[in-house]
Amino acid sequence: MNKKKQLIEIIKQATALLQEHSNTTYNQQDIVDRLEWINCKVSFPFFNRVIRHDKGSLPYLKKIRDGLEIIISSELGYHYDTDSKAFVFSNEPDFEPRRITPAGEISADITQTIPVKVYPDGRLSLAEKVNFFMNAKKEVIFFGVRLKQLATYFTGIKEKDFKEHIYTLLARGVHIKCYMLDPLWEQSSTYFEDRSIELDREKRSLQEMEYILEDLKSVIEQSRQQELAGKFSLFTYRHFPQGYYLIVDGETEQATMHFAPYLFGLSRSQSPVQEISLREQPLLFDKYWESFKKLVSKAVSQ
Repeated sequence: MNKKKQLIEIIKQATALLQEHSNTTYNQQDIVDRLEWINCKVSFPFFNRVIRHDKGSLPYLKKIRDGLEIIISSELGYHYDTDSKAFVFSNEPDFEPRRITPAGEISADITQTIPVKVYPDGRLSLAEKVNFFMNAKKEVIFFGVRLKQLATYFTGIKEKDFKEHIYTLLARGVHIKCYMLDPLWEQSSTYFEDRSIELDREKRSLQEMEYILEDLKSVIEQSRQQELAGKFSLFTYRHFPQGYYLIVDGETEQATMHFAPYLFGLSRSQSPVQEISLREQPLLFDKYWESFKKLVSKAVSQ
């Protein structure tokens, strides 16, 4: 059993104990409330997904487990025994139940998160982007509308400034995935027409995308001729884009991302960029990651 499954099993056992023990008989909302009271805030839908569908990122599952163990230890005097893989009574002679209350009688520093780093000026410099993704172990994802800037990095600047870094990642077995809006989707024109109300240059975007798509296809074909260990892929999607993503190792415990929401009336390069880490902001990361996966669930390989 892997670590994630172990954590989910402990969480399920802990939930069942709090629901069934005669001294608690809590429902799931009661449990979620008590987690919040000890500074382990979790939404009811998220907690329910963990219990019913075995969903959740590893760092956040650890925090939920820690919070439940604090509640059970305080209110019932039980602890989790790793040998029997079950909650057992601690048999402490002086044990007295201590209820968790909204006032937070027991303070558990288990959900402290580091504030999100924000770049309010918008698009990061090329060097900052490269520095962000060069430690990737599994995968780097570029998600945008046109990917015009990305194409320019490959075709319009010195290879040592960007292209060689991508090839280094591919040689290490890191996969590169790029997602752009499908220029052939009929709603793409609607999107750019709306954007052009405030930004006249957006009227040319759809036509430009045809050339960008071909440029990126050519770049990817060149990389495939090198027969590198990692795979370089391009996809198109058919949804109204809400923001830019640069994601590093999204399926791992070290997952990080840059996210920039697309703001009406401002160029995409002006959108403030958030740097989000699964370890440091697990709930926030999970929300953006879940939305991203839905955006690309029906993306088509080019």
